[in-house]
Amino acid sequence: MIMNSAKIRILSLCFGLMLSACHQSENEKKPDTPKALGGGSVDFSSYRSSNILDELYKELLSKNPALKKLEDELVNIKSKTNEATKDFYNYDNKSSTYYNEAIYDACAIKDSTLQKKLLATLANSKSLYATKTTKLTAIIAQIADNNTQLNDRHIAIKIVLTLPLIEDFQTKNLPNTDGLKELITAQENLLKELKNLTPGY
Repeated sequence: MIMNSAKIRILSLCFGLMLSACHQSENEKKPDTPKALGGGSVDFSSYRSSNILDELYKELLSKNPALKKLEDELVNIKSKTNEATKDFYNYDNKSSTYYNEAIYDACAIKDSTLQKKLLATLANSKSLYATKTTKLTAIIAQIADNNTQLNDRHIAIKIVLTLPLIEDFQTKNLPNTDGLKELITAQENLLKELKNLTPGY
């Protein structure tokens, strides 16, 4: 019964300090804090499962027309890329699927001589296909490489532009330690009481 009472006191104390800290944090919140970091009237809990970096970047987009234009261009180029390359990927996929299925079926042939001839014929045809599509494949590879670089730079610009926001937030919203120190004192006092109630253990 004594132990239960002590646990209740600990929980009540922790809950009270948490409420106090939250209230203090809300009062000290700066008006220019980005919404993604709990600024304005947005409920911060709604952002817990989202990507804070992306949320900060979206806020920058809403305030910077030039950046928004750049973002629209990136979205547009992705759409153009998908549209421009879909015919090749469809064409190449059908050829690759054919060779894979034909080789699989040829391997099931029991006549080893016939099997070898068919596999050799398929290998030759596959080689001819690779030669036939060399230039096209090189173009597709260049497009893929450009896409990779665009994606890398897109990530880089999001980080470079949002890093000052999180650093400013860190500086302006450093939590006060008073409540935490009070909690440690309360914990230690209560720990002493519990130890006194369990002598020899």
